[in-house]
Amino acid sequence: MQTHPTLVGEFSVAVNDCDRYLNGYAKGARFDGTPPFTNPPIGSCEPYRRASNFSPAYIAFLRQYAERQMAAWDVGLGWIYWNFKTEDGCAPHFDYLLGVAMGYLPPEAGVYRHACPKYLRRTMV
Repeated sequence: MQTHPTLVGEFSVAVNDCDRYLNGYAKGARFDGTPPFTNPPIGSCEPYRRASNFSPAYIAFLRQYAERQMAAWDVGLGWIYWNFKTEDGCAPHFDYLLGVAMGYLPPEAGVYRHACPKYLRRTMV
C-alpha cells in the first residue's frame, strides 16, 4: 500500500460555535440559538466566550482533546494550529498563545501528557 505524507492544517479545540466572529460579524451562534440562527439552543455560550470563564474540568478536557489530535497528526508531516493569537482573546478556542497561557494547549509542541495509545502511533516511511 502506498502512503502519502499528510499535513493537517488549521485545526482548533473548538467544540461549539460560540467564539466571536466565527459565524460572521455581528452574528450569533447555533449553540445558543441566537440570531440569525433559529434552532433550539443546546446551551449557553457565556461559559465559552472568555478563557477566564473556563472551568478546570473544561480546561482539562480541552488539553486532552488538543494533545490527542496533535499526537495523532504527528505521525505525518505535522499540524498547523488555526491561529497563533486572536485579538484580545476574542476566540479562545482558536488562540494558541492564550491556550498555552491558560493550560489547555501544551507549551511545547510534540511533548504531550495525553497521547494516543502506543499502538495507534507509527512511523511514516
